[in-house]
Amino acid sequence: MMGNEKNESDERPVHQVTVSSYQLGKYEVTVGQYKAFCNATGTKMPNPPTWGWIDIHPMVSVSHNNAVAYCNW
Repeated sequence: MMGNEKNESDERPVHQVTVSSYQLGKYEVTVGQYKAFCNATGTKMPNPPTWGWIDIHPMVSVSHNNAVAYCNW
């Protein structure tokens, strides 16, 4: 079951979700890996976190659409 009956409008209503297939990486995508994607595709990096972009750190603040584009890349 996925969702929330509280006032979080983007999470309502509670509903059943079935995932037929998926792939999962063994490790997080790093900032350096995501930068390579951005350079190759002309995608803009999101705003950096307060600690800045460190190439060996896990990537954060990626939109759903850009995550899908990275995976397809």
